Amino acid sequence: MEGDPRRRASLGARSTLIVLGAGIALAVASLAWYVLADEPRAIYLDPAHADQRVAYLQPDADLGYAPPPGRTVRALRRRNGRVVYDVLYTIGNDGLRATPGNPHAPAFLFFGDSCAFGEGVEDDETTPVAFARALAVPGNVRNLGFHGYGPHQTVRELEVGRVDALVPNGVRHAFYSDLPAHGARAAGRAPWDVTGPRYVVDDAAAGGVRFTGPFHAAPVSWLLSAVNHIPPLRTLREILYHRPPNAAERELHARLLARAGALVRERFRAPLTVVHWDDGSPDDELFLARLAELGVDFRRVSEVIPLDRRAALAIPDDGHPTPSAHLRLGLWLAHEYGR
Repeated sequence: MEGDPRRRASLGARSTLIVLGAGIALAVASLAWYVLADEPRAIYLDPAHADQRVAYLQPDADLGYAPPPGRTVRALRRRNGRVVYDVLYTIGNDGLRATPGNPHAPAFLFFGDSCAFGEGVEDDETTPVAFARALAVPGNVRNLGFHGYGPHQTVRELEVGRVDALVPNGVRHAFYSDLPAHGARAAGRAPWDVTGPRYVVDDAAAGGVRFTGPFHAAPVSWLLSAVNHIPPLRTLREILYHRPPNAAERELHARLLARAGALVRERFRAPLTVVHWDDGSPDDELFLARLAELGVDFRRVSEVIPLDRRAALAIPDDGHPTPSAHLRLGLWLAHEYGR
């Protein structure tokens, strides 16, 4: 009978065994991952103590996460038994990566992702540093890029006024380092960005986008953060993230860039140029056409690094730009916008 207590107990025991078995299988898979696979991402170490890992990310109420200010870390990444990169990241007291310049001069701002930040290269090898060194008159060059950031972080830090204190003598020009995948980031699909600022398309809101709070509040954010520490599950989330942005995500991406440009003009009376790593795909061309419709100023990276040269100017087994690629970009932007 369906109401038989013995039957219910048997079903409960089988359910418990299934859950327990799944947990054991997941634990074994995680252990195998750690034993058999290379470190999937960079690890961060104390430069003075080679084997001592340090905290490199901290929660940020506006942006979801950010680097701790006033710290230098050693970023080490290995793959297939060899070192992919072993570099230092110096974060100043302002929370930005160290970049030379005159803090009392008009500013040049670099927003965006790990390409703007300079993942995998030394402090003096980033695009903002190459740009700063190429200026005839030193400027207040600020690198606001960071690993995994998207246009939603840029819009948020402009909306809440976090940039204002960094530019006491105004802004000459701003740049945003952009990838086609930033549409997925802006939509909240990036596994690493569980509490970043969430925006939705809203024609009635300023710039056509509206801030609604973090992507995930507790306890969902805690659960997703825990999932990120289980390699097979994180890998599954990353596979889903790498699915190309759909039309709605591309629209959100485009509107956020338009909003960022409008905020830079309103606050600093300066232009913003989107430096887009175009990939030649039909969807990317549709996205760029939409930027043009919205009046967003953009330049294609292929103007200086053609598509057929991308692989040669990417860090092997990583994909981020090499020092040579950063140098090309920095010199190009200085020549075009730094006069």
